[in-house]
Amino acid sequence: SQINYNYKGKYFLTGSYRIDATSAFPPENRVAHFPSAAASWLVSNEEFLKGSKIDMLKFRLSYGITGMQDIGAYQYLGLFSLNTQYNSSAAATPLQLPSPDLTWEKTHQLNFGIDLSLFKRVSVNIDLYNNVTKDLLLLVAQPLSVGFENKWENVGEVTNKGLEITLSTINIRTSDFEWS
Repeated sequence: SQINYNYKGKYFLTGSYRIDATSAFPPENRVAHFPSAAASWLVSNEEFLKGSKIDMLKFRLSYGITGMQDIGAYQYLGLFSLNTQYNSSAAATPLQLPSPDLTWEKTHQLNFGIDLSLFKRVSVNIDLYNNVTKDLLLLVAQPLSVGFENKWENVGEVTNKGLEITLSTINIRTSDFEWS
């Protein structure tokens, strides 16, 4: 679900809520909830900026959670193979170690941004972000005594943060040619 709200073309709110389910995890961990919210202020639509050289000025703030489950179906189960024989009869051998606590990998994303356009020729976009991914889904090496090389587990946390700046300019604009 998603809801958008716009007040006087200056103040904007967006909220969304998503529910996903997958067979990649045990029944008690199959369903996950992913909310997000965003707000922005289009300052250039305020009276105090009318008639200025600023074509557009907008401040943005957002937070949301996304999930990842792309490890294949039923990776949490302990599985057996029936492709072997013992005493000329079909035999079962372990094929996959169980991972009964597997759950969604979740990324918590926080972003602050500024969009600025000047003189109908120069645009600057600045984004400051902090993304924290928790419960990473990884194939983890197992001790040799277990008899398997690895199994899926939720381990670790990764933080990505940074600053992105984009500058766009229109250098030449004529009826026959444009260079930006």
